[in-house]
Amino acid sequence: MTPPDPSLRQRFLEEVSQGDEEINLAGAALMVAREEYPQLPEERYLGRLDLMAEETRDRLDDEGAHLLVLQELLGSLYERHGFRGNRESYYDPRNSFLNDVLDRKLGIPLTLGIVVLEVGWRLGLPLEGVNFP
Repeated sequence: MTPPDPSLRQRFLEEVSQGDEEINLAGAALMVAREEYPQLPEERYLGRLDLMAEETRDRLDDEGAHLLVLQELLGSLYERHGFRGNRESYYDPRNSFLNDVLDRKLGIPLTLGIVVLEVGWRLGLPLEGVNFP
């Protein structure tokens, strides 16, 4: 196994040390995934989030009401794209890696929430993550 890249860990620390509004959440999540997948093409996965936002935007026909945009976003992710929680294997490590979640469309609440937040932000939604116990 390849040892962790110290510069990657430094980049991650710098990213998450910023204020909430400045953090690139998807980028930080992909840095975590690079611990397991050192050659991970981060830009490809960021581009997939962009594409999902664009697909959702195209379905909205200039609709800008936040509630309607959110409904379309959730419908797009969970109905059209088929994202879902991994009930059969909740503790599978792949549920925690954003690249695997985007590839498999299967994850845990945290990583599924990152997908919703990131695509929602790209759509201009004022979403915020909520800390649950």
